[in-house]
Amino acid sequence: IRSGSALELAIFALLCLGWTAGGWLLVTHAFQLRPSERLVAGFSAGLLLFIALSTLLAHILPLPLAFGAASAIILLGGLAAAWRSTARPWVDRTDFEAWPQLAILAGLTLIFALIGRGLALFDDYLHVPLVSVMAAGDIPPHFYLNPGENFAYHYGLQVLAAGMVRLGGFFPWSAWDLSKALAISLTLALGWLWIRRITRNEKAAALGGFLVT
Repeated sequence: IRSGSALELAIFALLCLGWTAGGWLLVTHAFQLRPSERLVAGFSAGLLLFIALSTLLAHILPLPLAFGAASAIILLGGLAAAWRSTARPWVDRTDFEAWPQLAILAGLTLIFALIGRGLALFDDYLHVPLVSVMAAGDIPPHFYLNPGENFAYHYGLQVLAAGMVRLGGFFPWSAWDLSKALAISLTLALGWLWIRRITRNEKAAALGGFLVT
């Protein structure tokens, strides 16, 4: 962490809590998912919406405000979906019985972050400068070797990493490593959930998760 500021980390954690809660409420009240699927699916939906909305809002707003507004919009959208829904209560406590999934997701993210340290040497010239310029507020980014040109490259996780740098006080390379690790871990968790859903078999889901890994 670049700054070591507890306040910056708290602000970034509050931002993440907003889009996580909003995503969870959205998938709970807008889709027909099982209680055991809603926490991870809601976290994933909130993350994807946060990246998309932050990117759009950064065209017209200062970057910190774009991140904050994106999180607030997702949370408000989730609250609106819960308010309009009559099929189930706002908060279904059975959802929280799936908390071990979030614990495993956090553990996998840590493992893949540790594995990934230093393994992106041949990509760092691309991603670390990209995360850095985006954290400085250049969204959509310009090509850092020729600022007169837009950077014709797909970016998504870099937006999350830029938020970690700008709001959480992380180094660009640390933020990028954590973002990649989270994406890999979510792929495994969602793959396991999907296989379990279509097979209705825990052993098949475990085997499928192993194969995805």
